[in-house]
Amino acid sequence: MTTNYTPADSLAYLKENGLIDAAIEALYTLADDMSASEQADLAISVLETLQKILAYEVRVHQLDTATHYSNDVPLTVIELEPYEEVDTDGVRHTGVRPFTICMHPSGVVPHPAIDNGGEVA
Repeated sequence: MTTNYTPADSLAYLKENGLIDAAIEALYTLADDMSASEQADLAISVLETLQKILAYEVRVHQLDTATHYSNDVPLTVIELEPYEEVDTDGVRHTGVRPFTICMHPSGVVPHPAIDNGGEVA
C-alpha cells in the first residue's frame, strides 16, 4: 500500500466509491417504509447536497474524466463474479458477469481507514 497520492486523488476516490449513492438508495427505500419519513428525507437531502458538492469539486479539478490517479493506480478495476439465476421457465443459468471495484489511490480496495482501523500508515 502506498501513501504517495495527492489531495485530488482523495477527491476522485470520494466521488467514485459509490458510498453516498448506496446511502441515498437505502434511505429512499426506508423513506417508503418508515413512519418517520421526514428524518429519512432530511438525510437524503443532506447526502444529495454532499454528492453535488463533491461532483462540482471533481469537475473544478478536471477529475470527472480521470481513469487513473496521479500515481497510475486505476480508479476502478473490472472483475468477474460467478452468478446463478433461474428464469421464469425454471431453467437454471450460470456464468460470470463483470462488476466494477473502486480502487483507493493507495492501490487497495478497502479504504485504509476501514482496513487498518483508521491508522495512517
